[in-house]
Amino acid sequence: MFQISNFKFHKKKGFTLIELLVVMSLTIILTGGLLIYSRGSERQLILLRDEAKIIGALHQAKSMALSVAGGVCGYGVHFEQSGGIIIFKDLSPSSNPDCRDANNIYNEPSRLPSGGRLPSRRNQQNQQEQQEKDCGQIPECISQTSLDKSIQFSDLNFNDIVFIPPDLTVIIDNNVSKTKAWVKIRVSGGVLEREIVVNNSGQISEK
Repeated sequence: MFQISNFKFHKKKGFTLIELLVVMSLTIILTGGLLIYSRGSERQLILLRDEAKIIGALHQAKSMALSVAGGVCGYGVHFEQSGGIIIFKDLSPSSNPDCRDANNIYNEPSRLPSGGRLPSRRNQQNQQEQQEKDCGQIPECISQTSLDKSIQFSDLNFNDIVFIPPDLTVIIDNNVSKTKAWVKIRVSGGVLEREIVVNNSGQISEK
């Protein structure tokens, strides 16, 4: 004798409306958090990149002063509050070989457009060539660049620093009594900040 068991069929239960709303809310919160983190990381990378740009310009001027060519009194970096950074050579107005009339500052007008930013150009193949082109026929200008549009100088206590050969004397704003120069950059509207310090012995440090 065979006994047939009673089978019970259960209707599969789906998600309730409340459960769906909870899942959607969590998804939105997590997505928003990831977007904020991603933007913060991107801004920090841009800040570090511009910090490296400033340090690189200072080291380049310092290095060029070690192998200074005839007719050049020194090499330096000029900073503009608008965001411009110019590597320049300090020249004697009278071409005096002893550089007695050199003023240890950048004398030429900036070729940066209003706002201190280099114009963006698509399909730009060589940034260094573009910088040299932007200098045009300005005698003292070697190359120029600018901070990213999202970065600004938050504290700039000088405009010009010059490294003078052969012993790499450092002159800040043509003031021999000034012993330290610093520049702070910050993400516009943010709190992320980096500081670069140069002393009158030519030591470059970052904080």
